[in-house]
Amino acid sequence: MALKTFVIVSNISGLSDARYCAGMGVNVLGFDLDGDQAVPLDKLSDITEWIAGVDLCGRFIESNTDDIKQTVTQATLSYLQVDDPHIASEIQLLGYEVQLVYNIISANEIPSMESFFRDNADLVNSFVVECEHDDLIEEAKAEAVRLSSGYPVILGFGFDATTVNDLVSGSNLKGVTLKGSEETQPGFKDYGEIMDILEALEEED
Repeated sequence: MALKTFVIVSNISGLSDARYCAGMGVNVLGFDLDGDQAVPLDKLSDITEWIAGVDLCGRFIESNTDDIKQTVTQATLSYLQVDDPHIASEIQLLGYEVQLVYNIISANEIPSMESFFRDNADLVNSFVVECEHDDLIEEAKAEAVRLSSGYPVILGFGFDATTVNDLVSGSNLKGVTLKGSEETQPGFKDYGEIMDILEALEEED
């Protein structure tokens, strides 16, 4: 199964999410490897031994460079995702694809996006743009889409199953990122919006 654009599903925390997304043709599965929602490395290993054909990304929010270097020796990853450009510069020679997250938490960060991309473009494989403030979403999305003509941008907000195809076909976005969720009970999962978006992105035969 192939999708119309590059897709990451982050916040993977269980085997159900991982197997479903891999089967739907997602390119990258993302796992939080530090912070409050960190997936233990032994659980990561248990999950990933049951999936194939998809790259894995480790997200680091709180770790310093030494912590990240230690963690990656114990996990099979293709991508590293960080929020700090300084850390991105220190890990870019480790042999992984580095993704730098730009999280918009105030209106002031929208006009600063372009200089952030310009200053850090040589460090990364792509920029992942996130925004959880409803009143900023449309303006932030417009700026991210505009900048995607010159930078590798992966968008994590501002679309749903009814709009995602127009978004990716009408822009230069490298791709989109979705977020996994907890199982409602062991072995049971309602994929809801993720399922709808992935089905919308399926290539037609």
